[in-house]
Amino acid sequence: EINSLINSSYSDLDALLVYILESAMRLVECESSSILLADKNGSVLYFKVALGPAGLQAMNIPVETESSIAGWVFKHNESVLINDVQRDSRFSPVVQGHTGYKTENMVVVPMRVHNTCIGVIELLNKAGGKKFNQSDLGILELLSEQAGIAYQTAESFRNVQNENNLLQENLSSGSEYHTFITQSAVMKDLLKTLEEVAVTNTSVLLLGESG
Repeated sequence: EINSLINSSYSDLDALLVYILESAMRLVECESSSILLADKNGSVLYFKVALGPAGLQAMNIPVETESSIAGWVFKHNESVLINDVQRDSRFSPVVQGHTGYKTENMVVVPMRVHNTCIGVIELLNKAGGKKFNQSDLGILELLSEQAGIAYQTAESFRNVQNENNLLQENLSSGSEYHTFITQSAVMKDLLKTLEEVAVTNTSVLLLGESG
């Protein structure tokens, strides 16, 4: 189902990522989830999507990669499963301090594009006070692959759109493109042939100096 959405809705990346997080929360049964993407320097992670009780409050909070669990996962490109977050030496209380939402346990996995980690996906607080397990970790890693594909596909689509828009602008303004002018009888015959062939499915091979 997610693959179908990636192929049909790649122009709306945010909606796809929200759907992937909602699927993860449903399958793993947890309270909160988020996707954080790194800045160009890889020093800070920013929330791209955040779902759960404190999702909206978390959106504008930067997360340092040098002093957080999410940052550790990003830098080491490795997944973690932690069932006692408050005692983990990598835990940063910054987001918790801003939102008031306490993290008891979490699963965090890298989000990759072309095998390069561009951010992380995290699930927080297993429902019913339960602990996360290896099955939960496996599910999130699979969904993280889908998120990476969605991001990559959307980026490719956006680049093609930008190039197409630039081409249309150049064509409209005449920039970098010039009208072809010729007085040669040979070239006039050639242009006439090209105009006739252009409206057909016929292939033409042009040889010699005039071609």
